[in-house]
Amino acid sequence: MGHSAVSSLPAHKIRRCIEALDDAPVLSEPELRLIRFTSDYYHHPVGEVVAAAMPALLRQGKTLYPSVETIAVTDSGERENVEALQKRAPRQAELLTHLMDAGGTGIEADRLNEELPNWRRAAASLLKKGHITRFEARSEDFDERLVAPPSDSLILNEDQQRALESLRRSDDFGVFLIDGVTGSGKTEVYLQRMKDVIDLGKQVLVLALRDTDAAGAAAAFEQAVLPEWFDELAAVRDGGFFAVDGHGLFSRPGPRVFEGIAVLAELFEPEIFAGMGPVESWLPLAPIGIAGKYRSAEPGDRPGDG
Repeated sequence: MGHSAVSSLPAHKIRRCIEALDDAPVLSEPELRLIRFTSDYYHHPVGEVVAAAMPALLRQGKTLYPSVETIAVTDSGERENVEALQKRAPRQAELLTHLMDAGGTGIEADRLNEELPNWRRAAASLLKKGHITRFEARSEDFDERLVAPPSDSLILNEDQQRALESLRRSDDFGVFLIDGVTGSGKTEVYLQRMKDVIDLGKQVLVLALRDTDAAGAAAAFEQAVLPEWFDELAAVRDGGFFAVDGHGLFSRPGPRVFEGIAVLAELFEPEIFAGMGPVESWLPLAPIGIAGKYRSAEPGDRPGDG
């Protein structure tokens, strides 16, 4: 999780590290931030969160990356007279030349099987002479930096596509129920329908902090440092940016959740639902000209007014 040059513990209570198990960190800094956040948020021991986050192979003490048998030439092999070897052992000379051309990183055994089908018999003699070495190395075919090509959305299955088509039949207000168990793909349907609305230029940005009301959220946001492009968001530019009472209406189950839904309805469709939400449950956040500087507008400045 980290290291330090100093410790508050007395020296006799600090244990010496026996060996470093990995050449590079197993978990990246973004992954560690997520682990720490999860531990803090759920008040769960960080060690158990780390164990749950790690791949099963690492938890079992095995290597994370696939390894392959690799053959490489040694310094002794580099000094071998290949021309003389060619006369008395042509197959050994052929293998040794092949490995010399590959350099010190060697060649995977599977590749040698394709390029020199009978290489193992020659390798046995070269190994005894110390001209070549055999070791396990990380597979060239595995690269954790490779990711799937970016895509704006997933390919919907038949049920998801049918649900999305039902939502797309009308741009007017409507009540819909998508029935499905956890993990059945409901969220992707929501996201694609949201993208339809965003593509039409309609955006609403809602700031909800779970431990404070609308005024507290607005005050906290005024201290935030924002990227330069924030003012360019359509919701911000067009006056669709609001702070809401996340603590009272959104972060806990109970009857007040319905009031939270009423607030969202008013913010999203003010022409239809104006006045539905409690007056003090939200505040408009109005830009004053430079990114990162916002003020809360007057509580009476409800969306759609004026």
